[in-house]
Amino acid sequence: DAKPGATIALGFREPIERRRLLESARSGEIERLLNWLPVKTGDTFYTPAHTVHAIGGGIVLCEIQQHSDVTYRLWDYGRPRELHVEEAATVADLGVHPGAVLPEAISEGHQLLVRSKHFVTESVILAAGEKHEAPSETCQLWICLEGWGSIGSEAVRRGDVWLCPEDGCPVTVKAGETMRFLRTYVPGS
Repeated sequence: DAKPGATIALGFREPIERRRLLESARSGEIERLLNWLPVKTGDTFYTPAHTVHAIGGGIVLCEIQQHSDVTYRLWDYGRPRELHVEEAATVADLGVHPGAVLPEAISEGHQLLVRSKHFVTESVILAAGEKHEAPSETCQLWICLEGWGSIGSEAVRRGDVWLCPEDGCPVTVKAGETMRFLRTYVPGS
C-alpha cells in the first residue's frame, strides 16, 4: 500500500563520486542527492545489491531479497543507530536507478515482476472460486496481498506467507474471494 504522495529513493538523481557520497552522508545532504520516486499501490521496484535506497513514509511493502547479514546505513534521519559510511562507500552503486519495473504478462491474472539470477517474483490474481495448482518442482513462497481462500486445506488471508516445499506434491490454491499473491522462487531449482 502507498498513501498519496509516498516516495522511495533508489540510487542517485545523477551519478556521483565516492568522495561526494562520503561528504553528503556525513553532512546529511545525501537525502537531497537521492532519486526520490513516487510510489503507488502495486508498484514493483527491483533494487539490486549495492543500490543506495530509502523507504519514505506512508508505504507498506514486501521486500524480497537474497539472504544477507549485511546492511550498511549511510544516514538515519538523526536517529542514534550506528552508521556505516566508510563501508557503504566502498560498495555502493553510485549511478542512477532505472525506476519501476513494468510487469510482463505470463497468462490471464499472472505477471512476471522480477527475474534475477537470485530469485523470480510473479504476481498471481485469482477470481473468487478459482483454483490454481502451485507447481512443486521448486521451493517457493506465496505471499497473500489481498483476499482470502485456502492453500491446500489451510485458510489463507491477506498478510499470510506460505512456504511451499519442493516435494513433488502440487499445492492447490483456491480463492474464497478475489485474491492477489506474490509468488517467489529461486530460478532453475
